[in-house]
Amino acid sequence: EMNFRAHYYDKVGFRGINENRSLEILLSEKPIDLKKLSNFCRKFCLPTVHRLTVWKVLLGILPTFEVNISSFEKDEEDQYNDLRRALEFMRVVGNNTPQPDAIALMYLVGEGKLHLDIELQMCDEEVQHIRSIASVFSKICSREEEAYWLTRNFWQHLKKLAIDATAMGKQVEDTLEKEDHELFQQLLRVKAFPVLPMETWFHRCFAEVLDEDALVK
Repeated sequence: EMNFRAHYYDKVGFRGINENRSLEILLSEKPIDLKKLSNFCRKFCLPTVHRLTVWKVLLGILPTFEVNISSFEKDEEDQYNDLRRALEFMRVVGNNTPQPDAIALMYLVGEGKLHLDIELQMCDEEVQHIRSIASVFSKICSREEEAYWLTRNFWQHLKKLAIDATAMGKQVEDTLEKEDHELFQQLLRVKAFPVLPMETWFHRCFAEVLDEDALVK
């Protein structure tokens, strides 16, 4: 029945209406089933109206239950404000500091990793990864606080994945050879694969590589 309804909605021009309803049901569960929610995200594009909420739940920014949700949000707001004020007090950030830089610096302070030579540290590879991810969330979110928490928790989640860039690069080549053999052969001829910064792309999840509209899907 579900497949028939989805097919019918697509035919009459209401593509995605069934998926939206399914997502609303998942978000109304108490507590929210993270496994079901993750599976939904793998199968469908998230509607804009629910996107930030789903990300926050999956990344542990919001609880999976409604009890004390306002308390969670207040604690996170206080933590964000404390980090921002600390950096302002040290005159590390100000009103003119680019938001991605400020978020990366707040992450470093929160993790107890901020060095004395901040300018040098901002050139560090890991910090540049964080900054790129923060740049994407800064464009998606309306508030810096939201962008900070999404960046922080997303990066911590990425670190747990232990990305094997070499294996993933090989998968890209194999897939490209199968799906677009002509392009694959052209890249081989110009010796592009060894110089493509694929490891950086993977560690940043293509932040600042692909357009934000593509990334959010």
